[in-house]
Amino acid sequence: MNKLNIIILAILVLFLPIAFLLVIMTPNEYKSQGVAAISCDGPFLVLIFALPSLIVYGFGMFVFAESFIRTRNKWKYFFLFISLCCITLITLITPNTMFAFSEHNSLGHKEVCGDKW
Repeated sequence: MNKLNIIILAILVLFLPIAFLLVIMTPNEYKSQGVAAISCDGPFLVLIFALPSLIVYGFGMFVFAESFIRTRNKWKYFFLFISLCCITLITLITPNTMFAFSEHNSLGHKEVCGDKW
């Protein structure tokens, strides 16, 4: 395991609380409570955390998948495990991110909150 893998692994671990928060965070807290109202700041709050997380975990997935392919030592399957964890977190974060984009682009959101983020 080289220094680059250690640094990237540390960054991935530091982003874990943000990723777990994104899994439970909703772009429209009113809609999740059953109220038909528009949340103006909900989609922005989700996206401000989701986009860096998707970038970090996407980069980590490629780095550790490449390390899995290139190495022939005892760390090989650890790299595969980390890459699969990154893929899992990306698939858990993506639906909430897409819902935030669709919530921001909805007609009701544009009427109440305007076109700005």
